[in-house]
Amino acid sequence: MELFHGEYAGKDIDVVLTTREFVKMIRAAHISPETLKNRESDRPMQEGTGAGVIFGTTGGVMEAALRSAYFFLKGENAAADAFQAVRAEGFNANHGVQEAEFQIDDITVRTAVVSGLGNTRALMKKIERGEVHYDFVEVMACPGGCVAGAGTIQTVKKAAAALEKMKKEASFTDAYDSKYRARLESLEKFDVE
Repeated sequence: MELFHGEYAGKDIDVVLTTREFVKMIRAAHISPETLKNRESDRPMQEGTGAGVIFGTTGGVMEAALRSAYFFLKGENAAADAFQAVRAEGFNANHGVQEAEFQIDDITVRTAVVSGLGNTRALMKKIERGEVHYDFVEVMACPGGCVAGAGTIQTVKKAAAALEKMKKEASFTDAYDSKYRARLESLEKFDVE
């Protein structure tokens, strides 16, 4: 494709295909999506972790990253609710920002999770002025996280609750518990430039 050459070469994202565009392509090929039968897809990694499930909610990426840091530092997984504070429902009460501090041995990690672009701009200004300091900041453009993104048909609260339920039902809490960990570690040996 020409998009992969010239001015577009070497970009992080070469092409984006939306669901709507995909359906148009199917119809252009004279395939009616309504006539397609559901079937099991390829699932090389069928079992996800609770840490991966919560990426879609504000604070989910932060919680998963903190869990990974804890594991690297301590050699064991944190308690299931150890980092729940980054996903608390206090965002609107604090201008869309959830602040939390965590102690891992002698290390204090100051975190902020911000939801919504207006709130992000305000937080960035506070950081630039030196009014606040954090070691780690997570930004979710959509209020409530990706679960509240374009095309969402549920309320943020309902979508976030569904993800939380899926997190609790996941076979593994942390990424390091996954049976696919060894496979991923073997792939890390390849040096890609």
